[in-house]
Amino acid sequence: MMFSYRNLWRLLVLLSFCAGAQDYQSQYNSGKLLISESRWQAAMQVFLPLTSQAETHAYSEYSHYWYSFAAFRAKELDAAKSMLMQLLQRYPEWSKKDEAYYLLSNVYFEQLKPRLALQFMNKIKKPDQDTDNMKVKYLSEFPVTDTLIKLQKDHPQDLVLAKITALRLSNSTDPKQKMLYQFLVQEYKLDTANLLSGNTGSKKAQYRIALLLPFSLSELQTRTSKRNNQYVLDFYEGLLLALDSLRLNNDSLQLFVYDSGKEITRVQELLALPEFKSMDLIIGPVYPLQIPIVTEFGRNNQIAVVNPLSTNTRFSENNEFSWLFQPTLEYQASMAASFASQRLVHDTVVVRRGQAPLPVVKKEVLIFYGKEARDSVLAVRYRDTLVKAGLKVYRFEKIMRDKVPLMRTLLGDTAKVKMLNHIFVATSDEVLAANITSLMESSKQTTPIITRSEWLNFNLLSFDLFERLNVHFIHPEYYDFSTSEFQRFRQVYQQRVNLQPSQYSVIGYELMSFLGSSLKKNGTFWNVSFREAGLQPGKFVPGIYLGTNHCNSYVPLTRFVDKKIMLLNPVPSEE
Repeated sequence: MMFSYRNLWRLLVLLSFCAGAQDYQSQYNSGKLLISESRWQAAMQVFLPLTSQAETHAYSEYSHYWYSFAAFRAKELDAAKSMLMQLLQRYPEWSKKDEAYYLLSNVYFEQLKPRLALQFMNKIKKPDQDTDNMKVKYLSEFPVTDTLIKLQKDHPQDLVLAKITALRLSNSTDPKQKMLYQFLVQEYKLDTANLLSGNTGSKKAQYRIALLLPFSLSELQTRTSKRNNQYVLDFYEGLLLALDSLRLNNDSLQLFVYDSGKEITRVQELLALPEFKSMDLIIGPVYPLQIPIVTEFGRNNQIAVVNPLSTNTRFSENNEFSWLFQPTLEYQASMAASFASQRLVHDTVVVRRGQAPLPVVKKEVLIFYGKEARDSVLAVRYRDTLVKAGLKVYRFEKIMRDKVPLMRTLLGDTAKVKMLNHIFVATSDEVLAANITSLMESSKQTTPIITRSEWLNFNLLSFDLFERLNVHFIHPEYYDFSTSEFQRFRQVYQQRVNLQPSQYSVIGYELMSFLGSSLKKNGTFWNVSFREAGLQPGKFVPGIYLGTNHCNSYVPLTRFVDKKIMLLNPVPSEE
């Protein structure tokens, strides 16, 4: 049988199409993998070519969407918005259009454009609890009350918006706003004790608390003096001590302890137990791969989940039932940058020979950051916050050990360094820290340095050096161990455990004291309880506020003064 050139051409075209389809699929799967690893910028680069109008393939619509999702998570909101609008224009019949509307609403909320956000949210054919949660998250925090009132008037059919507006007006002293509050309560028959669906809760005689920690019981049976999970045991003992104190007056708090192990399957097995849906609060777990499973369970069953140790914002964002007891890395950077822009000296006087003294405003900042992912997270958010505050970034440099010559060049320019407002360093590399402080010490520079509290554990650096160089610390684990209250805690802890309390013992004690007191006082109305409590001092830590940001929004900042560590931003006294 003869094979014509025409048939050969058709076969080549078909093979080319199949190869192209495989390339598209491979590229698309690579992008999805990057999404699962939270590598947003890399995912955007992979998905972007798949959105070309010149290319026709089965992955185009989804590539538009996932590019937008990655851009949104990378805080590139304009890029996310443009691609979503392109998706809706090119593929008006796409079966997942509701997902695009939802994400676009999220983008507009982030850009503080609630009217446009609601416009696209109202296009969603099948709204669910997530859409309500998004309204609660953003509109509850929206700063302009008049705008919120106007939105409610424009959307009178929106019950959630009516509840949010009523909650905002509930404590108003303005006569007109008080009248509007009464109207909303009567018109929508609102339960004033439970205004928001995200604040569903109750008061009970007994509260059930699940504790998920990797106790690794098999390790506890060994005779090794030092265990990898010692921090877990320290946290647990501190928590138990707080629970005993809370139970002195009544026994309303029931604790159910579970060994979460290290595997995802172990947590899945625990959550499948019927008893878990009756919990009022879940504390833990601590391993990153397990956390999303538990927070999703909490969202689906309207159970509060509080993570004691994580600083990763993705474990609490867009989830009204998830909180971090620690400040996120982004929030640590923002608070430190805000402090620097307000509290560090901005002006100086330069005297040149034969000239009158010249006042100079010190607005430039040198930023160094290391190779770890958290280093870049801190540095980027720090830079962005500084710029918004009116300061300027002189240099933004990634540093590693082979970059010491560059550091020496930058810090060796003594005239320039002297005129900097401060230097920010995000690295936990002891060698780099030693090089930076040595260079500053040798050139007798006193330009403030702001860095992480890990530096306090470096053997190569001394507290005297930190004081001489005016080093400031982002110090989330700070607590005052000199108080009489802590001395009593340490004595009781030592009698009970036969060990000195560690940082994790303090965290466990603080977390249980805070959450247990909140449960006994307000029940499971978590959002209202946390928001109304405001910023308050802890038992030993300076401050706790789990309000609108779903993480601890208080970040201690410290430095050495007269050879003692000093808290620079104490919680204001109520007196």
